[in-house]
Amino acid sequence: PYDPIKFGVLDETALGYVHGAYFDQYRQDFPYELSRVVDMRYVRMTLVAKEGGERMTIDSQLRFFAPGLSHAVRDDRFILETKSANGNGIADRILRTLHQHPTKHCSKYCTAIAILNQGMKHNKFLPALRKLGSIPAQQLELAASPIEREFAA
Repeated sequence: PYDPIKFGVLDETALGYVHGAYFDQYRQDFPYELSRVVDMRYVRMTLVAKEGGERMTIDSQLRFFAPGLSHAVRDDRFILETKSANGNGIADRILRTLHQHPTKHCSKYCTAIAILNQGMKHNKFLPALRKLGSIPAQQLELAASPIEREFAA
């Protein structure tokens, strides 16, 4: 277990874990240098069906931070993820009738990078960014948050 007080710190223990996991997977040394790129904060609610094994997570109040930048997704927008057998649970069917279809291959990390890094191409992430009302440069603003001060340290 990693001590929660070390959140956001890549000390020798954390780096040792990364190097070991990489070696176990690829049978070679980890060739990269790691650095902190983006922080995110959100509130997660998990709902679990009493029967059938279906569950759903709802992430709201999404906030993304990078050195000199921050972005808050509108509070009326959220990420909903369903987990059910073959994507055919009750929630999946309801969402389809409301024409709310999944956005493929776009994690919160990728979304944060696309929003905060104006120099990159966003085409792959545009469907997710549109749903979040977060097309880059639309609502981007400079921030002076405590998290940003951590980056500077």
